[in-house]
Amino acid sequence: MNILLYFFVVLAATTLGAATGMGGGVIIKPALDVLGDFPAETIAALSSAAVLTMSIVSVGRHIKAKTGLAPKLAIYLATGALAGGSIGNRMLIRLAGNWADHQVKVVQNAVLAALLVITFVYMLRKDFIKSRQLAGPPGGCLTGLGLGICSSFLGIGGGPVNVAVITYLFSMPTNAAAVYSLITILFAQISKMAALFLRGEITRLLVPVLPALLVAAVLGGWIGASFNRKLSPKVLGILFNAVQVLVFFICVYNIVSYSL
Repeated sequence: MNILLYFFVVLAATTLGAATGMGGGVIIKPALDVLGDFPAETIAALSSAAVLTMSIVSVGRHIKAKTGLAPKLAIYLATGALAGGSIGNRMLIRLAGNWADHQVKVVQNAVLAALLVITFVYMLRKDFIKSRQLAGPPGGCLTGLGLGICSSFLGIGGGPVNVAVITYLFSMPTNAAAVYSLITILFAQISKMAALFLRGEITRLLVPVLPALLVAAVLGGWIGASFNRKLSPKVLGILFNAVQVLVFFICVYNIVSYSL
């Protein structure tokens, strides 16, 4: 087990995740599947811990920098994400309890690959697609709920799905959607970590690579938040799509390798 390799994987993932609003887990989860040192539930827990750390640092930097946010929308998304994180974690536990570990990884990677294709097509064509303008508690809470379920079940934090959904439903540019995505990710992962603690499964995190992952996540959240404010929406959009393509091929590799 190469701890330095884990460190750089998480550093790169959380830097890109904080900059684009992907959260980093969308890279960490399939990358850890490739390394193959841990079962699916442990990988999901490690990914969630790293993403939670990154999102705390990143959201904190945005608050300190007084990034413009609509407080009510942030609260609605966070509330829905808290509930969704718990539901998604229960779904993963049930699946892991009934299926073999390699089958769980195939399902997670297949669902993520499908979502990436949909998101990639949308982000390329979003200028030609009329977006919605949701407002009020129902839209915000339900959006947070759905994204929280996806985040927790797949162990990805939220990934490009969050940014695409928020961009479409609330008619906002990628930069702004990235910040709301990080808020959603933060509360979904808080819910997941709380569930692990209450179920007595926090021991899944007691592995040698955890300290390296958390240090990398802190650095990635700090660096990525700076990039988000400095890079143009066009550059962030290019990064966003490039990461999706990379992760899609990692998912395909995992599906093939775990199916054989």
